[in-house]
Amino acid sequence: TFLNNFLSSSLTREEERLIGFRECCKMAQVRERTVLEVAGTVLAAQLAWEYGLATNAAGGTHHAHSEMGAGYTILNDLAVTANYLIKNHGGNGQGKGQGPRRRPRGGGEEGVKEGEGASVQTVLVIDCDVHQGDGTAK
Repeated sequence: TFLNNFLSSSLTREEERLIGFRECCKMAQVRERTVLEVAGTVLAAQLAWEYGLATNAAGGTHHAHSEMGAGYTILNDLAVTANYLIKNHGGNGQGKGQGPRRRPRGGGEEGVKEGEGASVQTVLVIDCDVHQGDGTAK
């Protein structure tokens, strides 16, 4: 898979060219930065779920697709995090991950008691960049 090839420095020259970093994709620092960026966005989502608001200033890599990197984006932290939220906090028995399904402390629907009712069905990504995040749009 693309992720395994990236982490093992096994991307093809064409894959590196599409990303834009070329041979830099093989650098340990680039792999570490990419993984930490995605982890930071997932952490921000976990904190926002718990406290109502959080951000990751390093995130927002919106060109990578599930099967390839593109446009100086190796992994799409937004898509990974959206999938994490739906999988781990989804309603209707969908979420099987860590943490309780409950209303975040920062808000929720009126009449919902603390600890009840909140789930993630859909994630809205607001992309403030001046061009389309083609990977996130997929």
